[in-house]
Amino acid sequence: QVFTDEVSKVTIAVEGCCHGELDAIYNTVKEIEEKHDKNIDLVLLCGDVQAARNQADMASMAMPPTYRTLGDFHQYYNGEKKAPYLTIIIGGNHEAALYFWEMPFGGWIAPNIYYLGFAGVVNYGGLRIMGLSGIFKHYNYFKGHWEAPPFTDNHLVKKKSYYHIKEYQIWRMSLLTGNFDVALSHDWPTGVYNHGDKQTLLRMKPYFRQEVYSNRLGNPHGKYLLDKLQPKYWFSAHLHVKFAAVCPHTHNNKETKFLALDKCLPGKHFLQVVDVDCSSEGEKKLTYDPEWLAITKMTWRLVACYYKMTWRFWPSNHWQLTDEMKAILTVDDETLSWVKKEFNGNYEIPLNFEKTASLDSEEVKLTPITDFTQNPQTMALMKRLGIFPTPIEPEANPE
Repeated sequence: QVFTDEVSKVTIAVEGCCHGELDAIYNTVKEIEEKHDKNIDLVLLCGDVQAARNQADMASMAMPPTYRTLGDFHQYYNGEKKAPYLTIIIGGNHEAALYFWEMPFGGWIAPNIYYLGFAGVVNYGGLRIMGLSGIFKHYNYFKGHWEAPPFTDNHLVKKKSYYHIKEYQIWRMSLLTGNFDVALSHDWPTGVYNHGDKQTLLRMKPYFRQEVYSNRLGNPHGKYLLDKLQPKYWFSAHLHVKFAAVCPHTHNNKETKFLALDKCLPGKHFLQVVDVDCSSEGEKKLTYDPEWLAITKMTWRLVACYYKMTWRFWPSNHWQLTDEMKAILTVDDETLSWVKKEFNGNYEIPLNFEKTASLDSEEVKLTPITDFTQNPQTMALMKRLGIFPTPIEPEANPE
């Protein structure tokens, strides 16, 4: 869409690692509004939300029991409190896997708090926002989404593998086209430290030195997406340090402004307010992205829900695809037209949050679950897109 004479802006507050401190984050945003006479439209959380509804959710977090605290999310989930700002989140490496597992495509984890799923794209007020949950570990990257409840301390491999980024999600995001305003990831795209004050970073975090100088710090496939999609801003967390960089895209004279933020603690640089110029005009409401809906519909049949090593999309940085994958290297017009007809121009995300667990539940589910249809929001979107559950192979559990 064409801009009016005055460029549209959305004011966002971006936060690094949440670690269950929603109250502190929202209070800080409110203080900034009052101190600087600003109105914050949107809050973005870059992972480690620790959205535990109860003790069973806490047990599904991949962290030592002594570090598990219930935090304040359960109060937002239960309706005792409501997020005062529309909040978009991604997952990190310290999450309640039992809850997030229910929503592979994303959804409302509490009223006014929206999770982008394993990977996702939404629009708000003219902003196009993409997000990638989890962190990169090379030994799990080429595996399928085999992880399913139970997530207990006897299933530590599975709890950790759950939040490791899979190639399937990177491939799906590589099919995206067009302009992006904001990208969120938990860990950093590899190489961004070469475009900022690297020496100060290493003075603050000297144990990063070997990975930085060998160019192994972060997610190399996040770097691929950064170079391909070239968002205006890319925000990350995970390493508990504030770091800014400007990443150039030399072939078209564009640049991406990168910012990593710390965890939410007193004295830490954990929050930044940014006025973002919109790529298009739009109402300030959260909407699905038509192209991402089409990609979801096209690629779901290729999801692998088993442990064994799956396809490799670009070994040695070269695409090597099956014939079926070659057929969907781009979003086909037929699928995109189907999406546009099905949604008839109304892409507003329905306010269909439902509770799926009680707050006082201490029961850790031990019965294996064999598909993704555990949350009404997931089932509703799958039905709308005409896609069906993919069974998970329980016998593939390496533990």
